[in-house]
Amino acid sequence: MSTGSPGNWAEAAKIAVDRWGSTIPIRGAISGPFSMASKLIAHDDLIMGCIINPDGIKELLSLCTQTAILYANAFLSAGAQVIVFDSFVVPPMLSPELYSEIVLPFHKELFGFLKQNGREAQSHTGYLSASGKCATGQYYSSP
Repeated sequence: MSTGSPGNWAEAAKIAVDRWGSTIPIRGAISGPFSMASKLIAHDDLIMGCIINPDGIKELLSLCTQTAILYANAFLSAGAQVIVFDSFVVPPMLSPELYSEIVLPFHKELFGFLKQNGREAQSHTGYLSASGKCATGQYYSSP
């Protein structure tokens, strides 16, 4: 296997797809942008940053979204489905208003990428459902 986590996981997914992909769905799990950001800075600081430094948090979420897209692309290239876990963005930790303003644009970008690449993705977040409806009652769609 190649070095680096995305390569290792993608190679493992490719092996699984080749062996069992015709009989069972093979999925690669990735962290969503907010959960990834919460691994880089303390979760409490991330939440407070949404209020006192939203532009800085948006920069961080942009970086995390691009990283998530790299991981997702590796899984898609291996023939696997993608499941996105962004469980650190849950009500009541982040209000629907802050979610819509700060996080939703990055979810749109990530899920838009997956949709553009012809793959359906499953999402496990506090705000998004499989229908694409978030807790604010808004729907997201790919760009």
